[in-house]
Amino acid sequence: MVQIRIQQLHAVLDELLTLNDCTTWAFITAWNPIHVEAHDINSNKNRNAELLAVLHRSRYIVLPGWGIPDEPVWPPEASFLVLGISKREATAVSNRFGQRAFVFGCISEIAQLIELDGNKYDAFHATSYTIAPLNIQHGKTLENWLHCLGARRVHFSPSPIQCTFIQPYHTGYLCWLPS
Repeated sequence: MVQIRIQQLHAVLDELLTLNDCTTWAFITAWNPIHVEAHDINSNKNRNAELLAVLHRSRYIVLPGWGIPDEPVWPPEASFLVLGISKREATAVSNRFGQRAFVFGCISEIAQLIELDGNKYDAFHATSYTIAPLNIQHGKTLENWLHCLGARRVHFSPSPIQCTFIQPYHTGYLCWLPS
């Protein structure tokens, strides 16, 4: 499991970046945008599906995660760890999806909370940004996570296709598809 905390270093995340030839990352969600009053689960899932499509079109490596507050001030939010995204692009994507903030980092540097509207959000600082289960020493954990999400088979494709989860791999993409 990778657990990201604001103002901390993350050796496992640095290793994941190195393995994927990346130097930057962001933890982003489309859940509960500031301009929408009702935050029902279906609306949040639809917004996150749209966010995932945007990230895939940009060819980033994207891993599923959760933003889990230390205190129960809001329910955990489904999110994405995006490897290789710049701070500028993460800002643009977060703004596009009406977010107040996102978490950003560079290899060997502390995680930063990027607050987009100028306000301070103490609850965001007291949140665990978790990518789980993910053990980069053991590839089965990501496979098991995707299986639980309904992705039952892996397919190699030379170009991106519509699927549950996609990740760049050598000269194409590994695509997890429902059974």
